[in-house]
Amino acid sequence: MQLVDAHLRSEPRAALASLNGVPETILALLECTHACLACADACTSEPARIPMWRCLRLSLDCAAICGATTSVLSRTVEPDWRVVGAQLQTCIIACDATADACDDHSLDHAHCRIAAETCRTTARVCSRLMSTIPTPPATPPSEYP
Repeated sequence: MQLVDAHLRSEPRAALASLNGVPETILALLECTHACLACADACTSEPARIPMWRCLRLSLDCAAICGATTSVLSRTVEPDWRVVGAQLQTCIIACDATADACDDHSLDHAHCRIAAETCRTTARVCSRLMSTIPTPPATPPSEYP
């Protein structure tokens, strides 16, 4: 975590670094990415794969979304708080959906239990961070020709 924290604080204009919990959130996201990829990989080797397709699909989606959220939080200068908030919300939804799908198989498959627990932890950490981001000013909707 020291490396993540040092990186976030290395840029003097880093607005995201001023929020409590960003390093912890990035680490939770990285752990969730790993747990979901490992679960998806293990699902593909299960003899009864068909009942696990939803778990497999959501695990891959969650890993991709956690990776994207890590990227958004790692770019610390002049964030658009609407984007940060939307990305965190998307990540929470993906983690919750994946945890629910993995729960269906967690009694029989340790990889599903680990992924479900990691997803739930990550959703909680993202929720805590989301509660600390500044509320962006209201902007009128864009007009498209």
